[in-house]
Amino acid sequence: MAPASRKFVDMIKRSSSHWANWEPIIPIEVGQYGQINSETGAFEVEGNIYTNDAILAAMPILNEPAGKPVVDHEEGSMVICSETMSGSTLEAVPGVDLASLVGASVKVQFQIKDNRVGAFYVMSRPQTTYLPRELPLKLLRLPELKKVHLVDSVIKCPAYALCLTDKNTQNISVALFGNLPLAAVGAPVPVSLSAEGNATWWTDKRTAMFRDACNPEGTPKYTTLFKTKVMSGRWRDWFDNVFREERPSDDIPLIDDGAVPWAPLDEDGNEEGGGDYEDIIPDDDDD
Repeated sequence: MAPASRKFVDMIKRSSSHWANWEPIIPIEVGQYGQINSETGAFEVEGNIYTNDAILAAMPILNEPAGKPVVDHEEGSMVICSETMSGSTLEAVPGVDLASLVGASVKVQFQIKDNRVGAFYVMSRPQTTYLPRELPLKLLRLPELKKVHLVDSVIKCPAYALCLTDKNTQNISVALFGNLPLAAVGAPVPVSLSAEGNATWWTDKRTAMFRDACNPEGTPKYTTLFKTKVMSGRWRDWFDNVFREERPSDDIPLIDDGAVPWAPLDEDGNEEGGGDYEDIIPDDDDD
């Protein structure tokens, strides 16, 4: 049986360009590097640019404020779903009065196309941390990072719900009720001014593939999504259009977000074989 985690990661990746973390309690940090497991879709950490002595020696800027990760402001909520689903605002919940539903910080209902599998990630107060934009290209030219995924952006939150639906599910709704305390004074999107958190996720279809959690302290404890940069091994033909006066040397690599390390998956999560699969990280022969 194909791992559900890989199917979930695949569907979120194809609809959003983000890698999904199937186990959000496991932290993923900006600056880490490693591989995407081809069987499970999990990110396997091999190191961190901020603790690797060779990388720090080659890139002194990493020790300076200009080379540190940038922490963005919190958002109110974020909803990402697969291309097989569509989402809209949840208007009613059985047994819940309208006032309580209006007070829910997150409320969404999903419709799934006939006989298709769906995947979604719903987050309350997500916060993005990312590498300064100019660093990934410089870093991926280093030999230590030549054949790895470099994490250049992560999204964390204090409350999340995720689900991989089966082919018999036509719709599913989720909502976040209760108080989620502010992580810090001055947070831009307060869910509650209560000092104690009692937030709870509700869904009308709680299955084995539905996962949720709330941090009662209100801090962004869970890593839900992340992006990586990799060196593809192709040369940038379009550089001529960007650098008109001087074409850079051929040792400057093209970098992108990285492709999934598996063939296209069927509805059950099994590889179909062939298709548009392409390993984005080059072998030694491609040097």
